[in-house]
Amino acid sequence: MRYFLIPICLITFMSCSEDSNSSQGAAHSNYPQVDLLNRYADSLIIPSLEKSVSEINTLRNAWIGFKNKTKTIPTLRSTLKSTILQWIEASPYSFGPAEDRGLVSKAYQDISTFPVDTIRINEYIKQGITTHPKYIRLDYMAPKFKGLFALEYLFYKKHTFDTNTTELIDSIVNHIHRKITSVHSQWKSGYKQTFVKHTGIAIGSSINNLYNEWVLNYEHIKNFKAYIPSRDGVRYVESYYGGHSLEYLKKSLDINRKIFNGGHSKHQKLSLRQYVMSVTNGDKLVETIDAKWQEIQTKLSELDSSKTWRQLLAEKNKAALDLVKLLTGFTRYIKTDMASLMGFSITFNSNDGD
Repeated sequence: MRYFLIPICLITFMSCSEDSNSSQGAAHSNYPQVDLLNRYADSLIIPSLEKSVSEINTLRNAWIGFKNKTKTIPTLRSTLKSTILQWIEASPYSFGPAEDRGLVSKAYQDISTFPVDTIRINEYIKQGITTHPKYIRLDYMAPKFKGLFALEYLFYKKHTFDTNTTELIDSIVNHIHRKITSVHSQWKSGYKQTFVKHTGIAIGSSINNLYNEWVLNYEHIKNFKAYIPSRDGVRYVESYYGGHSLEYLKKSLDINRKIFNGGHSKHQKLSLRQYVMSVTNGDKLVETIDAKWQEIQTKLSELDSSKTWRQLLAEKNKAALDLVKLLTGFTRYIKTDMASLMGFSITFNSNDGD
């Protein structure tokens, strides 16, 4: 079985000439970056994390209720779905507290990697997680058998919950809870101030970090939720066992666009969108991005909502395959063109073949 994780190794390059960077730098210096960063922290990042903390608390309580025979499997499944939908909103901000270099992966990888390693999961169940010879603390284990989609597999495929299965689910739920609450508490206890004061567009600046994680989030959607399952088989779809992959895909695209717009409306005065429009030729790039987004939205609306994404891809549905092509083609506008125009540095390697 193959697993697809976004590498976290860093490669950097400058997308424009020294003269171009100098001229764009003057435009950047006139944009209210501190106000922009404050708005993203207060209106998007911290609220999304707060909601994720609430959802994982609800999931943990539902699991406790299930063990006490006061909650049912359908309740667990619906609560898990709500948790995943909210995590989709919080996961794109995987810098700062969400990029714990002492662990094996960023928060979004740690919590929502798919497909899961069902072989290892069943090994843990058979032998018992804490007595398994390959067991180490979950924080230091690969993401493919400890996140939300590991729980999905267990909630949908396991019909009995013996001691070992219960112990494994306890470990996974508590691990996800610790991870999300830690990221949230760090944003609330001081990282926001660090985030706001790191202005400029150099590598490590907050604007460059925000931009990179936004683009990386799109790459994740395009590659792992759409292109790879369409190319290599539906066994690689998100939510393989729950069947919610199309809903998660739509939510992911909606959130990605929301980050660019600074909210659900494209008329927010402080946003990446307005930031791009503040530089020469930025309005033309934004106009192109809007047009391409509309093409994607139109194609999404053509999909048969009575079928899962897994079914549509298995059938080689034309609208589904057309959507994959549109998603693939969109990358250049937000990655290549925007980085060149704004003087941003790409600090990740998505192995996307661009």
